[in-house]
Amino acid sequence: MGTSRTGVAVLVVALLAGGAASCGKRDDVGAPAVGRNDYRKILPALCQALSFADAGKTKQANAAYYDNAHFGLHGLAADVAAKDSGLGGRLFRQHAKVEGDLSSFAPALSVDLNALIDVTATGLVRLGVPAKDCLGAPVTSKTASRS
Repeated sequence: MGTSRTGVAVLVVALLAGGAASCGKRDDVGAPAVGRNDYRKILPALCQALSFADAGKTKQANAAYYDNAHFGLHGLAADVAAKDSGLGGRLFRQHAKVEGDLSSFAPALSVDLNALIDVTATGLVRLGVPAKDCLGAPVTSKTASRS
């Protein structure tokens, strides 16, 4: 039995909606609406979280992630899934993986944050949102990963 792209996109959006209501260590009630301009803040926040994770500062990585990237990632993944269900699904899965790492202080946090940064950059490019990578270089369709 085949799966339609629309069916996959609906499933991803449903998972994102459920995830937004239940994930993380913070109270998600009253989460701000996310707009395209807010999406530009996600990569810098993820880069900051990665910097803390690389330094072994999991508590600070957790704060940088949840305070500055978490809500935006939910909206971004939903918007990406509407255009590219496969990419949206990868973004959602990597987002969930990082949250699991943060809650369990997993040693794979830096590796998983790097992967989330890559798929987030690819999603931003797919939506046409200008962004810069962790080194400050513009993210383009040529520099974004194809993960």
